[in-house]
Amino acid sequence: MGCGASKKNSVKETSGSNHRTVAKNISTAHDICGLVMLEIVEGKNLPSMDPGGGADPFVVVSFGRHIFRTTTCHRNKNPKWEQLVFFFVQHTELGFDISLEVYDEDTMSANDHISSASIKLSAATVRRTADSEPENMSLPLKSKTGESCGELVIKCRQFNKSDIEKLFWKYVFDMFDRNGDGTLQKEELRTVLDTMCCTMEDSTLDKLFITADKDSNGVVDSNEFYTFITQQTNNIVPETLLASEIMSALRSTEQDMSNDDGPRLDNMEAIWKLALLLFQVSPNRFAGSELDSNSNPVQKLILTETYAMTADGAAGIRDSSKKEDDEGKNMGTDVFFQDRRSGRIEKEAIPAYIRIGMRLMYGTHPESAAGLLRKFTKSQGAKYDDPKSVKDIPDFVKFHDINLDECEKKLEEYSTFNQFFYRKLKAGTRPLAEPPADTKILHCPADARTLVFNNVSSLTELWVKGRKFTIANLLASEELASSIQDPHVTISRLAPQDYHRFHCVCPGTVKSMTVIEGEFYTVNPVAVRSTVDVFTENSRVVVEVDTGDYCGIMIYVAIGATMVGSINFTKKVGDVVAAGDDFGYFAFGGSTVVTLFKKGTITFADDLLQNSEKPTETLTRVGEILATIVKQ
Repeated sequence: MGCGASKKNSVKETSGSNHRTVAKNISTAHDICGLVMLEIVEGKNLPSMDPGGGADPFVVVSFGRHIFRTTTCHRNKNPKWEQLVFFFVQHTELGFDISLEVYDEDTMSANDHISSASIKLSAATVRRTADSEPENMSLPLKSKTGESCGELVIKCRQFNKSDIEKLFWKYVFDMFDRNGDGTLQKEELRTVLDTMCCTMEDSTLDKLFITADKDSNGVVDSNEFYTFITQQTNNIVPETLLASEIMSALRSTEQDMSNDDGPRLDNMEAIWKLALLLFQVSPNRFAGSELDSNSNPVQKLILTETYAMTADGAAGIRDSSKKEDDEGKNMGTDVFFQDRRSGRIEKEAIPAYIRIGMRLMYGTHPESAAGLLRKFTKSQGAKYDDPKSVKDIPDFVKFHDINLDECEKKLEEYSTFNQFFYRKLKAGTRPLAEPPADTKILHCPADARTLVFNNVSSLTELWVKGRKFTIANLLASEELASSIQDPHVTISRLAPQDYHRFHCVCPGTVKSMTVIEGEFYTVNPVAVRSTVDVFTENSRVVVEVDTGDYCGIMIYVAIGATMVGSINFTKKVGDVVAAGDDFGYFAFGGSTVVTLFKKGTITFADDLLQNSEKPTETLTRVGEILATIVKQ
């Protein structure tokens, strides 16, 4: 047994992760494609972290929005945890990274990050051993600076729906195989059915037994039992039983489970009871998830949403102020988003000038702040066009950890800061996603934190809270708005660290361009979700594109923000564009591209839509799939 397995799980905030979870918004059963069982076995040769040469390590396991923490092994550089983590995998989470972060617990100050490792959830890395004990996997641990910090040993098993169903019925079979000979006699089968409240006449049992005994040898083996029971369950098992609940949950792919109150817990609870039955392990072997004290004990296995995804962290924002209703009090906010490639929840680095912009917006009347922000933005724009500004590039790269290998030029070849900011990337760095067969797609326009909404009411209910926001006000044209009534909406927010060029989402012809002078409010989520009319007050350029029979008329709105002194397009009216073409760029600062599509013409990608409903931004890259075109 591991060093912390017998202890009561202690849950606390940890430096670099700040984990806090609640038992709500768990995955719905209709979206589940498998289950993963991960055992954190041990660590080897961890570095010394304490003055006495020891360490007090624990492991934080995260997969997408879900987070667990092991117990702490005190004064041990070769800790043995032997603790388990279970999580269900949704279709949209296939390919995500399982992240493992090792920390040193410190009761006097913040916990110290020691090292980390990750594995990608795929057939190549997670060995599917549903019927046998998995082998140890030794993962090399690296510090944040890339130094080797020992090893983490884990075991990982992956089960699909069929595996889970078979394991459950194998459990039932073994429970009623009284003599352990691997078969069921007729009376043993009767006991199984009686337990399921399926009492019946002898003649009916005789018929069922003949049906089950495929090889007519007078007994039913485990394979025959599984075939029989899965074919007969819906006919003979009452709906109120656990077995039926489990089968209903596991087979609910085609069932409409949407409702106004969120996911149905009964089916998920049945599945978690199934997990308890299947693996028959002591509860203290499970790594803890941070749950409310009122949680059902069964739910202590459930990987739930992190605070960045819950009501007290709406929009991926964690407010450090306790006065939640005071707009001016959330200057300590942290903004979180989900990386589409790895599935990891990331904390956004917010530069000082953005915080200054928010303080100006909230600390005074927005009208008073507008002039200050306008002057500030124009002066900074001039500064970053000055050749002297190149000295600021190295610090900017370091602060935002920008990948220079992607840049078209070497760092010393940029003559101003702004030239680096709207830099081009090497050819092939952002390849266009291949569409499925016989399908047309839209590509993501930018490296950005993306939200998608199927209508304006969803947009204003979940995200944009400006008092005067309408599509007509956004476009500054009633006529243009009427041509694209109640559109599908994409919001692509570019943070300062992002590649700041935006691209064409599909082929078409540029029909019109309209420059709208305005303010320079920050487009940070805190501001957008306030009553300040960021999108309809800021400087912006509205571009109408005719895509013909692809998806009809679509509209780009390139919106400037604090420190964004200019919005530049590389195409002009009349130009024919192709998917992925460079369309324009922003000078320094955060900014946003809003794209509008006619109602009923597109279907957004599932993962983007699911995150947007929370609402949580998803980090996308240029060329990834944004949506598919609805066939007319």
